[in-house]
Amino acid sequence: MGTRWRVEQAVRAELEALRGVFGPGVDAERILNRRLRRRMTDQGEKLVVDPAGWLIRWALPRRSACPDSRCDDGRRMDTGGDCEACGMLHVDRRALRQRAAAHVAARLGVSVSDRLPRAAFEEALHQEWQRQGWLRAAQHEQDAEVRLAREAAQAARRVELEAAEAARRERPCEGCGRERAAGLCGTCANSRLVEESVGEAAEIAVATWAHDLDAERRVLVASETETQVRAEVEESAQRGRAEGAFEETVSLMGKLAAELALAQVRRRALGHLAWTDEARVEAESAYAAQMRRRHLFDTRADAEEAAREASRSARWRTAEYLLRTRLGALRARPVRLREERASDPYIQRVDSVRAQLRRTPPAADTARGPSNQAGAVLPAAAGCIGEDPYVAGAARARAAMAGARA
Repeated sequence: MGTRWRVEQAVRAELEALRGVFGPGVDAERILNRRLRRRMTDQGEKLVVDPAGWLIRWALPRRSACPDSRCDDGRRMDTGGDCEACGMLHVDRRALRQRAAAHVAARLGVSVSDRLPRAAFEEALHQEWQRQGWLRAAQHEQDAEVRLAREAAQAARRVELEAAEAARRERPCEGCGRERAAGLCGTCANSRLVEESVGEAAEIAVATWAHDLDAERRVLVASETETQVRAEVEESAQRGRAEGAFEETVSLMGKLAAELALAQVRRRALGHLAWTDEARVEAESAYAAQMRRRHLFDTRADAEEAAREASRSARWRTAEYLLRTRLGALRARPVRLREERASDPYIQRVDSVRAQLRRTPPAADTARGPSNQAGAVLPAAAGCIGEDPYVAGAARARAAMAGARA
């Protein structure tokens, strides 16, 4: 193993170190070349007796006491700028020397700007270095204690969470009482989600088609929508039972049917609101604004196509805004609606009709009432409505209303 091999090994080691610091995509040869040029400039006209030793021991290695591995001689190897970490170290060392000089000057009764005895200054500086070392060691010990306390607290917290999770899993179902159901079994959870979807569909229908109507009409629209959604849920549940599915699977099918019905109601509501006067005005404004930019397009046909797309987007954005604001206004007055329901006998009659629409026929074999074992199985409406539950339910409600007025 000759001198050439040793130099090559040292160069490869430095190149690998540079790639480890800056990543495999860095130009390590360029960085090392600039380092060698700086070393040659620093060498000046001094004679190099042992070139191989000069390269291996002095020119190739990184020279820096800085903790930043990107620093070499106080400069960043990647950018060539000054190293900020080195600057902070210089400031700290300068402050340390100033404190040592202040202590010596105070002990001797002279000014800091006066020439101080070198031995006294070196001793004071050594004491300051020791004090800084003791402070760092104490800080490290304190940090270790804090870290251990934090880890112990985290371990205790994990134990508490695991115990709470185990206790939660042992809780019975709030709806049906099933043991070890984590507070709510899947069937009852699906049942609650069905009720939420039914209520939301009713709110969307009222906000869309009965926004400007009186309380009686709002109640009627909500009742018809709920009847339709519940009928679809019950139809899906009956289909699952006919196929021999488990009750939890049946409730899941009912939940999916309710979510699908809710999506359909929302889509119809947006389609209705997209053709209101507000949406039309916004669409026309967007179309006109886009056409004012027709000089940016190659042809007029391209400009008109972009304007139509902007008009459609504005129309649907307006529909979504109208639905959102109307739902907010509707949900902000539930107390008032309950007071109207309790004081108006006409609305009470509507509630009785609504209950009649949900009543389950006792002779029906496939129409089961609500139970804890089938959370999403709702009062069957198939026995009291015709082939179209929405239309038939509305007809029965209107007949009941006419009888109440008579």
